[in-house]
Amino acid sequence: MRDLLAPLHDHKGRRTPSEASRAWFLLVIIASLAGGQAYAAGNIVIGAACGLTIATILLNIGWLILNTVGENRAPIALTSAIIRMSETDESE
Repeated sequence: MRDLLAPLHDHKGRRTPSEASRAWFLLVIIASLAGGQAYAAGNIVIGAACGLTIATILLNIGWLILNTVGENRAPIALTSAIIRMSETDESE
């Protein structure tokens, strides 16, 4: 089973957000925009503004926690193609 908190690395070796961070992003965006629309009573502009404000706060807090928890974990490959690329030792 994959470690959801481990950072992913791309073809250049850079660390990218973990799968847990990506799932957190989708969850927060959907929930905050739905909550913003409910709070704004149908006004799309006010609902979007409320939703994005809530999302900004929740994303920063969540990503800080997820980054702290996954900091010392070994990074995993973003896709299996990256593993094959490193085995053939191709450079850009």
